[in-house]
Amino acid sequence: MINIPDFLKYVWRYKWLVAIVPCICGVTAFFIAKNLPRTYKSNVQLSTGITDRSQEILSGDQLDYFRVSQQFGNIIEMMNTKRVLNMLSLHLILHDLENPSSALGALPEDVAKLPEGEVSEVVTLLKEKQVNNEFITPADNGKYALFDWIEYMGYDEKTIADQLTIYRHGESDFINVEYTSENPQLSAFVVNTFAREFIYYYGHVTSTSKQATLLLLDSILTAKKAVMDEKNTQLKSFKAGSGVLNLSAQSDMIYQQIAEQEGRRSQLIGEIQSLQGGIRNINEKLNDESLNGGNSSIKENNEIVQIGRQLEQANKRYFDNNFDPADKKIVDSLELLRTTRIASMSRQSTTSPYEVRRGLLKEKSDLEIALARAENSISSINAELGSLRARFGAMMPADAGVQNLEREVDLAVTEYTEAMKRYNQATLENSASLNLRIVESGFPGMAEPAKVMQLTVISGFASLMFVITVLLLLFLLDNAIRTSNQLAAATGNTVIGGINLIQGGDKDLRVIWDEENPRNDYAFYRDLLRSLRFEINKSLNGSANKVLGITSLSEGEGKTFIASSLAYAFALINKKVLLIGDDYPNLTELISNKQQNGSQAFESFLVKKEIKTEDMITVLNKNPNNKSLLEINGSNNLMAAFDVLKGEFDIIIIDLNSLKNINQVKEWLLFAEKSVAIFEAGNKISAHDREFLKQVNAHEGFLGWIINKVHI
Repeated sequence: MINIPDFLKYVWRYKWLVAIVPCICGVTAFFIAKNLPRTYKSNVQLSTGITDRSQEILSGDQLDYFRVSQQFGNIIEMMNTKRVLNMLSLHLILHDLENPSSALGALPEDVAKLPEGEVSEVVTLLKEKQVNNEFITPADNGKYALFDWIEYMGYDEKTIADQLTIYRHGESDFINVEYTSENPQLSAFVVNTFAREFIYYYGHVTSTSKQATLLLLDSILTAKKAVMDEKNTQLKSFKAGSGVLNLSAQSDMIYQQIAEQEGRRSQLIGEIQSLQGGIRNINEKLNDESLNGGNSSIKENNEIVQIGRQLEQANKRYFDNNFDPADKKIVDSLELLRTTRIASMSRQSTTSPYEVRRGLLKEKSDLEIALARAENSISSINAELGSLRARFGAMMPADAGVQNLEREVDLAVTEYTEAMKRYNQATLENSASLNLRIVESGFPGMAEPAKVMQLTVISGFASLMFVITVLLLLFLLDNAIRTSNQLAAATGNTVIGGINLIQGGDKDLRVIWDEENPRNDYAFYRDLLRSLRFEINKSLNGSANKVLGITSLSEGEGKTFIASSLAYAFALINKKVLLIGDDYPNLTELISNKQQNGSQAFESFLVKKEIKTEDMITVLNKNPNNKSLLEINGSNNLMAAFDVLKGEFDIIIIDLNSLKNINQVKEWLLFAEKSVAIFEAGNKISAHDREFLKQVNAHEGFLGWIINKVHI
């Protein structure tokens, strides 16, 4: 995540670079663009007919805009092909060779010196390549350097492609071809020749392709028709050989006849069972002894005879109507009625039993005759069924063969129909092919307006963006810490203040604290030091502590100067200050810039427990050669010594070693109640420094960091 305010500050540090580079680039671009030769543009417009509404009528479909866009893309890509550009190159050089007086470009010296015979030979070679549509390559640099000449005159493929623009404007039906050069006649000649040659080339390519397609489809159509005719002939031959014309209809008719005979047989079986039941009933009645005496009623006999006649007629209708179930119900009801009458007559008849017996015998005779007739009919039906089943079974193999052949015929017809459809569609599309034509020819035009200001602005803006981008990359790659926020994020601790950088070697604090001094960096320094003094004083007074240790991450970060500055600042608020530090060579110099004699040593004080108090600031120099404080004196004696000092002074400031000498810093921090650490703005914190950060952050009285030498 980019910190925008910090990045803007970073850019501001290089403000002169950001301002000067775009100005230089803009001025340079201005003079270069001002001296550029004038250019002339010519334009030719082609109509394609792709979006013509008549195409919908011919094709029978709505215009597919995706396909239309694809067609335009194909045409434009074909225009940019090497073959088309090669044709244009040949036309250009042939024009200049055949018309040297009106040449569109400067002929090479080798060509200008050629005699007319050799020029004619070169023209012949180029025309042969033009007829054969051959490319001009470096291999053509034989007797005549054809490829080098074309490249020298600017007629080569790359030069033409760089200056040639082909585009479709919006959703229109037109394609525009533009060419820009320093010669208006050349621009007009290029676009007009290019358009004519491409129309011829496109027509030749598409016509050849479509004719090849039609020939292929025609051969496919002929092959499919031959297959279809062959399959039809095979089907007819098979039907003729099997003795059927319509096998399906004949098999259906035989199957229907079998079903009808099966139905008749079922009905006859039911009738036979009914007749056999009637005969059994009559036999039971004839065996009844009551029929040996008594008379039967003539009326009842007549009714029985009448019912018998109706039953006979009903059976006939039942047989004639193909055993209709409705007729079967009538037959069954008449049988039941006759049986009931006979039974009633046998119980109640007053006629002679002899007459009744005679009537039963007659009826039995009639039933036996009907039963015999029905049984004969069953035999004939069974014979007919056997014959029909045999005929139906014989037709099955022929039916399977016919079905296979009919499926092959249907498939052949479908393939032939599809081939015919594709052939007709290709023929229609061939007749309705695109007709490219020139709508507006190219003419020599006026010189294009000079784009001096545009190029100047673009150059200046591009260089500005380049400088900003470079600065952004440097900013992202820069791990230096320059602000309080960056220091707090890197250390994970509080930043209690910052001190600005004071330029120059004059570090006299009396001069710096002189309110009459007009220097801005002195004024900033005083204000920032007062703010820092307030924060430290608040922490010391709040806990009744007097000993403040000042360390730094590395040497040379301004730790000693800030220690003396804080001593001077506390003295200004009437605090008696003791400053303990290395012999630098004398901390008093940082306060007054005057060499003083008789400076007091901290080690001597530890022995004598005596100190000479100065006016407001007293300085004790510790010997930098002593690598361990505890080795000088015991811990208890040191505590007693600091108690003496705390009784004499309001605040004791110790200029500690840097954290690189962590063993000495740890020993001094045993007697320092509060501590701060100095960090120079612009430095980096390495992975190795992280261990020192943990040590200083672990001190119970650590107040935070002070960022020093900040550029304001």
